Amino acid sequence: VIYVGANDGMLHAFRAKDPSNASTSQNFNGGSGKLGDEIFAYIPSMVHGNLADLGDTSYEGCRHKYFVDLTPYAAEITTSSGTATYLVGGLGKGGKGYYGIDISGIDQDTSANGFDLTTKTIWEYPTTDDTDMGYSFSRAWIVRSHLNETDEYSKDGDWIVLFGNGYGSQNGEAVLYILNPTDGSLIGNVGKIKTGAVGCNGLSTPAPVDTNSDGIVDYIFAGDLQGNMWKFDLTSSSFSDWKVYYNASDSYADASRKPLINVGKPISTMPDITKHCGTGYPGSLVVFGTGKLLSVDDISTSGHAVYGIWDFGSDEKDPTEFLGSFDSAATTIAAPSNITSANITLNQLSVDAVDVDSDGEDDYRVIGRTTDPPNWNPQDDSLPTDSSTGEYFNLLKEDNSSLDKYNKNPYSDDASKPAHAGWFFELTDTNERVILDTRIRSGLAYIVTAALNDIAECSGFSGTSWVHALDVCTGAEPENAVWSTNNDSVLDENDVVQVLDANDDPVGDPVYASAIKKNLVVGITLISDKAILSVDEDSTPDAGGGIEVEDTLFFEAGFLYWNHRDN
Repeated sequence: VIYVGANDGMLHAFRAKDPSNASTSQNFNGGSGKLGDEIFAYIPSMVHGNLADLGDTSYEGCRHKYFVDLTPYAAEITTSSGTATYLVGGLGKGGKGYYGIDISGIDQDTSANGFDLTTKTIWEYPTTDDTDMGYSFSRAWIVRSHLNETDEYSKDGDWIVLFGNGYGSQNGEAVLYILNPTDGSLIGNVGKIKTGAVGCNGLSTPAPVDTNSDGIVDYIFAGDLQGNMWKFDLTSSSFSDWKVYYNASDSYADASRKPLINVGKPISTMPDITKHCGTGYPGSLVVFGTGKLLSVDDISTSGHAVYGIWDFGSDEKDPTEFLGSFDSAATTIAAPSNITSANITLNQLSVDAVDVDSDGEDDYRVIGRTTDPPNWNPQDDSLPTDSSTGEYFNLLKEDNSSLDKYNKNPYSDDASKPAHAGWFFELTDTNERVILDTRIRSGLAYIVTAALNDIAECSGFSGTSWVHALDVCTGAEPENAVWSTNNDSVLDENDVVQVLDANDDPVGDPVYASAIKKNLVVGITLISDKAILSVDEDSTPDAGGGIEVEDTLFFEAGFLYWNHRDN
């Protein structure tokens, strides 16, 4: 079944199984049962007040309104009575709220009139005024948690719904919401983790992270409109212990809550996270870009960038070792005093544009051509011993800031050779920003940017995009060909580009391209060795917009499993 939110005010469910297959020949929609038939449509009560506008003959241009303008998410969960499948979704700019529907059995239903929602649980949130709830731009996830689990091995914790509070709330704070997927109630009658970051703020789509591959969410990463990248700790079986991970106080005082880093520009998209590439290095790399497009005031913008940040918080004292604020212009981090080394920064990557067909328009982009890889830990001396015992210090237990340089955290005592807590590069095109979620596949970070043309209000918009595929460890050009620069649909050593200087003279050797330039991309899907791009129709007036497919590096997806036999 395919579920689609639409600006006609409805969530639609369409048949995606081919009834010609004998194993899937259910009788849908009065017996027609054809591929693409609508199974049901649901109108959230939160958009009822705007439905009359759809019949207004002057409904166009600036009169346009949004309704169910967000992609829903579905998951099978376990309940006290067995298994069930729930779908959750929001409204985007269409309203302030979320809905949940029990869709269990929809692919097996054989009723003559389609799927009967009147027999299913449907919930909406909020049911009363909630001053923390903004416009529901954040996508919602259904995940298994540690909540109420019997022990660390049981994997029987409660299922939860996660989403950011979105933008335009009355309180203007960034807040993480946690709901019960079966009835939409707030977990623990609280159901919120507040950041304390207030002032025209809101939390964007969160990224759940399972650090040990046991199918249970451990941490959440999410950005906000003030440029904070937050990390939330959900590792406890008690909701009262769920919290913002970083804190300037060992007692986790609310007033001392801190983000992993602040980059000074809005983060309106979901980051992606992967383990650090360095052997034995703790923590993760958090990759994201800055920018937003929420109103016409956002079309003209500058100073945005793409980041890969090392979250090295993995030992008992690291929750107080947040990175502080980063100034991209000065390329410095205002590190807090509880990180020993003051010589910490982000590795800034070079950006080159390449015009391969000499038509005056750039075709490819090369990132990091002239930049050395990140210097994660330049000082790695032998582990010291405790003079009183003669034994090596246990760095995971010892509360001694003088040992930080041995703890696989970024450290340098040489100001001329700073340690790197990540990498970044600036977006160089006019009005360029990131408004699509980051995706990491097989060691590559796929990041799509949008450079919008200045236009009149209500006249639509157009522009161009760079589709990046970056080495997630360094942020730089990939080690292998990712884009078919010679258009032969084969990725090999021949797919290189040559960077030229201002006099059109070659600079260095040919290299693999980091990004390909397209008309404005409004969606991307990665399948096997293809990048499927949804291109905005206003940016391609001749072609009318639509779907474009680019060959890219193959990545494996699915499950790896085996069966052990004793004989």
